[in-house]
Amino acid sequence: MYDSGGRETSRRAHIHGMTSSFHTYGQQLGWHALFLTAGQYLSNSPVTDDWYYDEPWDEWLHRYLLTRKDGLWLSDGVDRTPLGIAGILLEKGDEGLILTGDKDKILSLVGLIAGDNQGIVVAGSWHSTDHIRINISSVLVSARKARSIAKQLIDEDPMLVWLPTYDAGDNGQEYLHSEKADCIPWIITPSGEARLDDDEPISSIGVMRRPRITQAFAAAFSLRSDDPFHRVWKNRRGRIIAHSAAWGFVNKFDDEHSVSGVRLSCSKELLKDVLTKNGADLLLLINLQRYEKGYGSEQGKYTHTVAVIRITKALDIEYHKGKINHPNEFKF
Repeated sequence: MYDSGGRETSRRAHIHGMTSSFHTYGQQLGWHALFLTAGQYLSNSPVTDDWYYDEPWDEWLHRYLLTRKDGLWLSDGVDRTPLGIAGILLEKGDEGLILTGDKDKILSLVGLIAGDNQGIVVAGSWHSTDHIRINISSVLVSARKARSIAKQLIDEDPMLVWLPTYDAGDNGQEYLHSEKADCIPWIITPSGEARLDDDEPISSIGVMRRPRITQAFAAAFSLRSDDPFHRVWKNRRGRIIAHSAAWGFVNKFDDEHSVSGVRLSCSKELLKDVLTKNGADLLLLINLQRYEKGYGSEQGKYTHTVAVIRITKALDIEYHKGKINHPNEFKF
């Protein structure tokens, strides 16, 4: 297995070891031999159950099958890159480029600029053209406490600020990571892991992590999704009122920036119904993150811009400016 067979091994290959993007001659033989041997053992020997999994063989083999159980590949669920996300979020400052704090640019990220009749982005994560990570999350809050909660969020450390969301495992079961006082989560952001089809160049794990509305809220408003990847959500009249997109791909084995992203947009009609029925306002947390790679012994650097947007039942908007181009200080 240590025979390179004439394949040159780079320093990067040594760091990552054997990956789906690079095998030496010996590694290729050894990897196939492993599965052939496993197949021979399976046909000739019983499978023991002396550990905590009920079916150890099934559990082991499951890691090397398709991510989904319905036979669809991750690449089947990759969408086209949405229009309007290729913005520039760096601006010229006194000592070089800085992270924007422009209100209109930030509002445009969630579809809240004048004349924009598209849906409102209530959850998402992607990169801008200039490689700024955009993170968007939202919760329902009491109208009476909305301003105080918004102030708490913009006063927090931008590296640590968060809003609660639901997660979902491989079986689709929803569970809440952690709670935050006076915040009602209504979005699921799954964290499933990819398997065999993750090695496709055109695949993206974002397909399995696309955000969606929780089952409880979907049932309360008679929403359904007929698409196996939960791309769109329809009301009882068959009208599309929410759209969840997952696009791009992830560079797994090099230092290039990934171009993948996910986001959930809902219509103003749906958002107004949700807020009215729950007697609540919506808080949108927008967190822009810039990473500057360090060189040599120099440590990498993070900077953030944070904003919180309050949307009332009447769809009025209240903008709360947070820290702008704020440098993160590593404490350890």
